Amino acid sequence: MAILPVLLVAVGAVTGAVVAEQTMSPPEEGAVAAEGGAEAPTEAQPSVDAELTADGDGDGEGETAGSETVVVELDRPLIVPIVTDRMRQGVLFLSIALELPAEASEMVRAAEPQLRDGFLRVLISLAAGGTFQNGVTDPAVLERMRTVLEERAVRVLPVDDVDILVTEVVKRPL
Repeated sequence: MAILPVLLVAVGAVTGAVVAEQTMSPPEEGAVAAEGGAEAPTEAQPSVDAELTADGDGDGEGETAGSETVVVELDRPLIVPIVTDRMRQGVLFLSIALELPAEASEMVRAAEPQLRDGFLRVLISLAAGGTFQNGVTDPAVLERMRTVLEERAVRVLPVDDVDILVTEVVKRPL
């Protein structure tokens, strides 16, 4: 009896891994895409990704084409209380990822407690200043938040360039 749930979980995990592998593998050159019937980009047709510089923002500044970047997600979301007039108004849940040079990816895991502490300090400071009071989806608010988080990450990690990716934002009122 107890083996059936374990077997079902194992079959589900294997199925999920196979589906993920199939969807993540790059199409062969000249292959027809499943949606729209368009051909995959070739050397004559550069993809949008090829037009971006290695630092991923398309501004032409940053890393050289030879350096690779990786995205490392923090294990858990950051939970930030939103307080106005000494009353807790809500809670902000943020899932954060860092895009940085590949050689620095292991440093993120080692320094994650310091990163989380620094991130929470600046986010609580922003919340106390009323930054999140009217909403967190305003592009100016998101950009300000990303900027202060990037500054904090550069202080903690021994790298010059870190991009913060906000992968999830949930504001829950109380």
